[in-house]
Amino acid sequence: MFGDQLFNALKDVSGINSQQLQSLQQTGNRIGAISANAQALVSPSGSLDPGLFARSGPGGGFTLLPHESASLYMSAQTQLFTTNRTAVTNWDPTSNAGATWEKGFRVDSTLGRIYVDGVTRETVLFIQMSGYTEPGSSVASGSGHLEMAYMANDGSWRPESVQPAANSSWIPNCFFLTHVRSLPENQTWYQMEIYGSSGILDNRATSFAGGLFTITRLR
Repeated sequence: MFGDQLFNALKDVSGINSQQLQSLQQTGNRIGAISANAQALVSPSGSLDPGLFARSGPGGGFTLLPHESASLYMSAQTQLFTTNRTAVTNWDPTSNAGATWEKGFRVDSTLGRIYVDGVTRETVLFIQMSGYTEPGSSVASGSGHLEMAYMANDGSWRPESVQPAANSSWIPNCFFLTHVRSLPENQTWYQMEIYGSSGILDNRATSFAGGLFTITRLR
């Protein structure tokens, strides 16, 4: 071991006592063990060994990788669709011990935002949103559409729209959106927005009654 070699090289050097030598020996052995283990993880150039995950297998050190993730959940709060895109706010707080939680990413349930940190154009995110309108407050017109979208702080957004059936006073309208995105900068935030066209909203108030908004880092 490296520490033993260090001990033998310095044991006859004046000015170093036995306690100091033993400390150097133990530290050197620890460094040598760390270096030996690192050789199984990295290539000679210092990058991750390309065969690392293939070799891991059952019982290996990388069978479960940590992926930052966060979730916002709305169980009861309702919010009206308007003809202006509006952020969905006042999600269930994390203190409810429900489906609003944060694991590495930070949530603001009041503003309805998930904050993400990562490496520009290297971090890849999986974004998922779902929601529904309140049964009994659905639209009474088949013209126009309702829309749910994710909005990022850099202005990018992706919508998902539905065209409700005419006079569907008891049928909830359901939305589902997924998107994969590379991080445009090292710090971003995302929120859910809703919108309704005037052809629908002229006839009846329509409420966003509940939903789920999650972001998970893929790489």
